[in-house]
Amino acid sequence: MPVMPATRSRCKKLKGPASGWTGSSSLTILKESSDSMQAFGFDKFGGPAVFQTIEKPTPTPKAGQVAIDVIGFGFNPYDASLRRGDQATARPLPFPIIPGQDVVGKISALGEGVTDYAIGDIVMNHRPLRGYSEVVTASLAKVAPKSAALSFLDAAALPNVGTVAYALVHSLGQLQKGQNVAVIGASGSVGSLAVQLAKYAGARVLAIAGERHKDFIHWLTPDDVYYYDGVAKRDNAWAQRFDLVVDAATMGANGELAAWLVKPTGIVTTVGETSTIPAAAGGPSERPAASRRPATMIFSCISTTWRIPMA
Repeated sequence: MPVMPATRSRCKKLKGPASGWTGSSSLTILKESSDSMQAFGFDKFGGPAVFQTIEKPTPTPKAGQVAIDVIGFGFNPYDASLRRGDQATARPLPFPIIPGQDVVGKISALGEGVTDYAIGDIVMNHRPLRGYSEVVTASLAKVAPKSAALSFLDAAALPNVGTVAYALVHSLGQLQKGQNVAVIGASGSVGSLAVQLAKYAGARVLAIAGERHKDFIHWLTPDDVYYYDGVAKRDNAWAQRFDLVVDAATMGANGELAAWLVKPTGIVTTVGETSTIPAAAGGPSERPAASRRPATMIFSCISTTWRIPMA
C-alpha cells in the first residue's frame, strides 16, 4: 500500500539557533563522539530563534531497549506549539526542552534481552520527546523496521501521524470491510493517511477538506469528495450515513459536523477533545428529534474513551 504523509520533508544538517530553521522537515544529524552528543532544544519559550545546540550525555539502552543513531527526525505542529509555550500549562516540562516525536535511524546498541533487532538495523521510532538528538533510546514497543520502499524523509515524518491515523481508523474506529467512512480534514497528515488506511481496508470513503487541496485529495483516490463550503449547507445526502467518522482536523474542531454525519450507534474518532461533540443535542439542532440516536461511540486519541448518550 503506497502511503505518503502530507507532511513536507527535507534533509538538513543540524545547526544552531542562528539558522532560523522553521520548516516542516526531517533533519540529518551526524554523531561526533561516543560519550556525549548534541541535541537541538530550547531553555525558554519563543520563536525559532530560541533553538540552540545542547550538549547531553549519550544515552545507553536499558533492558528491552535499543539505542538509535538518528538519521532524521520529523517536525510536527505540536513541536512548534511546545516551543511557543502553548503547552506549558497542560504539559509543564523542565528546561531545557528537547522536542521530537518522530525518528528514523540506525540501531547502534542493544539492551539486555533484545533479540528481535540487530545492530545496524534501520528503524522508525515514535516517542514522547527528545527526538531532536543525535542518539535516542527506545523500548521495542515504540520501534518498527523501516520498509526499504520508504525513503528516510517519509519515514521521519510517519511515526506520529501514522500511529494516530491507525488508531482513529482501526484501534478506536473498529473499521470493518464494506463500511462507509467520512474523514474530516482529509488533506492533512493524519487525515490523508486515514483515507488511505480506510480504502485499503475495503471501506467506502468520503474525503472532506478545503477546496484549495482538491488536487491532493483526488490523488488519494477516495470514493467521494466533499468540500467544507458544501458540507456547511448540511446536504442531507450525507446525514447519518457513515459507520465511522474520523475527525482529523486541527484539534478535532468539527464535532458538530461529525455528529451530523455519523449513523445511529456509529463511531466518531477525533484527534481532539470529545467535548466538541454535541452530546446533549445528538447533533446539529436542525436534525429532527426522532432521528437522534441513543448511543454513539466517541473516541479521542488524546483522552479517555466514552460511550456518550445522545439524548
